[in-house]
Amino acid sequence: MRVWSTERPAAAPLVLRGHQGFVWNVAYSPDGRWIAGTGQDGTLRIWRATEEGEPVTFPGFAASVEQVAFAPSGDRLVTTHDDGTVRLWRCVVCAPIEHVAALAAG
Repeated sequence: MRVWSTERPAAAPLVLRGHQGFVWNVAYSPDGRWIAGTGQDGTLRIWRATEEGEPVTFPGFAASVEQVAFAPSGDRLVTTHDDGTVRLWRCVVCAPIEHVAALAAG
C-alpha cells in the first residue's frame, strides 16, 4: 500500500508492505498512529502510520477477514469475517480481546 501526505503532496509516499494479493479494506486510526489492512491473503496487518517497517500480522483465521474499522478513541478496532464472526482488538498491544461467533440462520 502507498500512503501520500496531504500536507506534503510532493513528498514520496509511505510504502507499507506485507499483504500478498489484493488489499480488501484499510482503516486509519483517528489518532493517526496506526493503519490496519485486510487482504486476499486472509490476514489482518497493522502498521505504524508514520514509518515504513514490518507490520504486526495476524494470520490463520478460520474465515477471511472482510472489514476493519477503528473505534473513535483509536485504542480498539473491530474486524468482521466472511463466516459472520466479529472480533474486537485492543490496539495498544494488538491482541484480540473479544470474539463473537456467528449466529445460526433461522
